[in-house]
Amino acid sequence: MRHAPQDMFAAGFELLEVMQAGSWKTPAMPARYGERLRAQRGAARKLATLQNRA
Repeated sequence: MRHAPQDMFAAGFELLEVMQAGSWKTPAMPARYGERLRAQRGAARKLATLQNRA
């Protein structure tokens, strides 16, 4: 279930939905997956803006 949480966040699923799907009892681990995705998207968006592609 390594990529599934990132895919769920990318599709717009809420943290609680991802927690239920992965049987996590606390939000710590699925939140980390979501954090990585947000960081990647943020960096990609920033780069595109700097290169006038956004």
